[in-house]
Amino acid sequence: EDWHNMAARSPHKEDALEELLRNSPDLLRNDDEEPTIKWVGRQVKLPEAGSLDLLFVNSEGLPIAVEVKLTRNHDARRDVIAQISDYLSSLKNLTANQQDQLVQGKLDKVLHEFTSEAEDEDAEFDRVREVTEEKLRAGKARLVVVLT
Repeated sequence: EDWHNMAARSPHKEDALEELLRNSPDLLRNDDEEPTIKWVGRQVKLPEAGSLDLLFVNSEGLPIAVEVKLTRNHDARRDVIAQISDYLSSLKNLTANQQDQLVQGKLDKVLHEFTSEAEDEDAEFDRVREVTEEKLRAGKARLVVVLT
């Protein structure tokens, strides 16, 4: 249903598509078996890499970097792969604490939301945060380019 809503809206601006993805992060899931995804930040200023359009994280601590481009945008054809590679390189050099600071505490907030129903919520939060940092350090993230 969300895909139909997205097609019906046909956003002409990157901002409109970013807002749609922010409000419907399940559009980034491959199937219902994939972990839950939540939005963390928009226009995240990454050191030496510029501003990442959208940052999400899944319930297993995997960062998801999303770059939105209009097909008429010249960058969509030439520079988007290099740009998103720069984002991954910058994310890789961040600790989870540094990433959380870049998004004004939203990363920890989302991780708390993921772990709020655990028997030992604090221990589960610490575990997921540690996994997130390990994935960042290993350069493990999902990179998504959305063209419209």
